[in-house]
This record gives sequence, C-alpha cells and structure tokens, in this order.
Amino acid sequence: MALTFALYYDAARTQPVTQLALAGINDALASPLQQRLYVGPAAGMRTMSTDGQPIRLSVVSTGDVQPSAFRLALSQVDLSSAVPGADIALPAQLDDLVAIWLQVDCSHITTGSHGGLTITSTEVKEVAL
Repeated sequence: MALTFALYYDAARTQPVTQLALAGINDALASPLQQRLYVGPAAGMRTMSTDGQPIRLSVVSTGDVQPSAFRLALSQVDLSSAVPGADIALPAQLDDLVAIWLQVDCSHITTGSHGGLTITSTEVKEVAL
C-alpha cells in the first residue's frame, strides 16, 4: 500500500502540493511571504513515526535557494521565533491533517522558478483506521 501522508494547500485535501507555488515573489519584495499548508494522511488513515518519536518536517535544498530562506512553524505567530532552516516536530501519530506555516525570505531569491526544494519528513508508516 502506498503512503497517503502528503502536503496540501487546503484542509479538504483537494489541492496536493506537488510544486510549491508562492505568489508575490519579485525583486522589490522586502517582507517575507507566509503561507499556511496542511500535512497528514488521507481520510481514514493513521500516519505514525516508525520510531515512536515526533514526525519531523524539514526543508531540503539541492538547488540555488538555501533552506535558511525558509521557516516552518505550527502557527503563524510562531514564525517570528522559528529558526531559519530548522525543522518542526509534529505529533508521533496523525489521524488527520495538521496546519503548518511556511515563511519564505525572498530578499535573496530572484523572480522565476527554482528547483531542488522539498519538504521532507522523518520515516513514517500508515495503517487504516
């Protein structure tokens, strides 16, 4: 069975994030962009960490944008104190979606497409509820 644990733009799970699209990035953008995303399993599924520890999400880059341009948090308020490039911890077991916040510091990102960025998790397994 394939894992259903995924990242979504909406809480209804109708818009999976297959490519992160951020509106508003341009050369004059001085303030960071913030976007709420949702992460979790499909309805009727339970996602669990394989080691019983919290599920951790992190930004990984193999391209020209460094992970330090990103902040992850569980609430919009927490973005201001989140460490750039640091991962966040989710519960060790998820039966539904969790809202997360992503902040992008665009001051050193040029307008255009940038590849090689992913949001990854620690190893998980799933079971049907």
